[in-house]
Amino acid sequence: MDEEPTSKPTQFALKGRSRVVIVGLSVFGGGIALCLISVVLWLWVTARPVVVPDSSMAPAIFAAGEVHVDTSAFGHRALWFGGVRQPSEPQRGDVVALDTPPYWSRVSVLRVLAVAGDTVQVYPDGSVDFAGKALRRCSLGSWPSGRDPNGLADGRKAYVEWNGARAYAVFEGNERPTGTVCVQEPCEVPPGHVFVLGDNRSASKDSRHFGFVPLDHVVGKVVDVQVPTDLASWQACVTGEEF
Repeated sequence: MDEEPTSKPTQFALKGRSRVVIVGLSVFGGGIALCLISVVLWLWVTARPVVVPDSSMAPAIFAAGEVHVDTSAFGHRALWFGGVRQPSEPQRGDVVALDTPPYWSRVSVLRVLAVAGDTVQVYPDGSVDFAGKALRRCSLGSWPSGRDPNGLADGRKAYVEWNGARAYAVFEGNERPTGTVCVQEPCEVPPGHVFVLGDNRSASKDSRHFGFVPLDHVVGKVVDVQVPTDLASWQACVTGEEF
């Protein structure tokens, strides 16, 4: 009786080195990378560095200084997008980055002086009147030399100004201001807008020149504004010893 041929198991030749693929590790690494990218993008958007182009905000911020803008303070938006959501709104005394006219394409850094519903007037010396009541001021004397890297602030007449609970230093300056909005007579800030001024009152391009700023053109809040707390005259003003 003929025997049936015994079948041999099929053999597969493996070429090259064998590899072990750990799917979980690959997914985990991809997740970590995605998280890192998200954190970097979030920090880039919400703490965006901005170089201040001029001396409008001296002595708080000098020309060519770099500041960081929290673009999530008044709603999430990037510097080149509009239509910002407003879960909260800028307050009097906040220093903000904003798109400025005429084409709303230039980012400026200025201080919010008045908000919707405020009646405000700015006098030629830079002092401010709110509905017939002047903002409190205290003289700091002449600004000391060596604190402005550009040398433009040396010797300027300086004051502490209070807007609500916020205190900051302002310059009266040596130039005559050219803006006319809310200067020749009081005006009321309309809904959905703010009125902004530079702390360098006679050398600032601000709402006196281009008018009220819509809230959807406010980019964010500047988070690293300097206050001259080391000046003896500042300490005397804020403690009331000058009165």
